Amino acid sequence: MVARKRKNDHLANDYLVGTIKKKDFVGINKINSETRKKLLSNTMVTYTIVDPSMLPYLRLGSMVHLHPRAIADINVGDVVFCKFHTSYYLNFVTAVNRTQGKVRISSAFEQAVGSGKGWTSEVFGVVVEYIEVPMNAEDY
Repeated sequence: MVARKRKNDHLANDYLVGTIKKKDFVGINKINSETRKKLLSNTMVTYTIVDPSMLPYLRLGSMVHLHPRAIADINVGDVVFCKFHTSYYLNFVTAVNRTQGKVRISSAFEQAVGSGKGWTSEVFGVVVEYIEVPMNAEDY
């Protein structure tokens, strides 16, 4: 059997081996910027996972439904769409500071090694549904 790549795996594979091109990041950031705008306008968004940082919880190519949510309504353990410094992330919430209106975020990998990204007040939405793409041998 010959291994095949899935249609959009080039971004994830390039990301993993460190060869992702600047134009790919520009495309991803544009998609993320549009996602942020839709969530800010109180619209539900379906988002496709293009980054392996949340494996094994969120698999590449799978989709999530994001609903707009204020930090006051975010809880530890939620997966949120947020901005940290200059990039957008889909990450776990590991702590909430309601007084300062901030959440601490980390990816699955960062949790596994006992670290995290840090605190952000720019949270735009929360994952309310996960639609896993079935894996079969012909996808790889």
